[in-house]
Amino acid sequence: MSYKINGYEKKPNAISQEMAEFLSNYFLIKRQVANVLVGETNLLGGWDDLQVPDTYAHYADIAMETLLAKMLPVVEKIVGIKLVPQYSYARIYKKGDELKPHKDRPSCEISTTMFLGGDKWKIYMEGKAIDLKPGDMCVYKGCELEHWRNKFKGKDCVQVFLHYTTKTKTSIRYDNRGMLGLPV
Repeated sequence: MSYKINGYEKKPNAISQEMAEFLSNYFLIKRQVANVLVGETNLLGGWDDLQVPDTYAHYADIAMETLLAKMLPVVEKIVGIKLVPQYSYARIYKKGDELKPHKDRPSCEISTTMFLGGDKWKIYMEGKAIDLKPGDMCVYKGCELEHWRNKFKGKDCVQVFLHYTTKTKTSIRYDNRGMLGLPV
């Protein structure tokens, strides 16, 4: 499976299983804290995701933004060009969730999905099913390839999406934010 041929590539062990488990547990605990503090602040994420309603997600979580920066050279090696980091987005899918077929917005020109923990759940790229283990990542052309997930039958599935764009003289960094970690 080659990125240059198919527009996507699976990268086994992009991070260690221990790091994936750490990030998964961190995000599961964060969801619990956000649930207790719901209405107090949206800085801990929330349940207002338009793609997957009533599912906990967080745009630009600082730990996930750190991962976005750390994975930049790995993703650049796969796609073969210099990239600009845009943003991270993490979700904890729950039983019954479904990610409808879609293509991403321009800030997601080069996207990744990384399985951090919980129950496995296939992602489909143009109809091809991809299985990921904790720590595995799939790099894909987010704006070009239609991708989705069928109805989830497990309990929880912790995923993080890391988004990049190709580097040009006029590249905008960090999804129009001043720095990594800032909310929209």
